[in-house]
Amino acid sequence: MLDELVERARQEGVYDLDYGPDPYDKPPLEPLDEGTLGIGALLVVSSLLGIGLAAAAVYLGINAILNTSG
Repeated sequence: MLDELVERARQEGVYDLDYGPDPYDKPPLEPLDEGTLGIGALLVVSSLLGIGLAAAAVYLGINAILNTSG
C-alpha cells in the first residue's frame, strides 16, 4: 500500500521527501597524523609487553607449584 502511494506521489510530482543522510553510514576516514601513529605504536608495544609479563608470571607460578616438596 505504501509503495502505491509513493508511486502515485512520484507521478504527480509531489514526492519530495528528504530522508537526510543515512545514520548508519560511516563517516569518511581522516588521514592519520604522526602523533596518532606514535600513540598507536606505544599502545601496541605496551600491550604486547603486558601479555609477555602475564605469561611469564603464569609460567613462574606453575613452575613454583610443581617444584614444591611437600
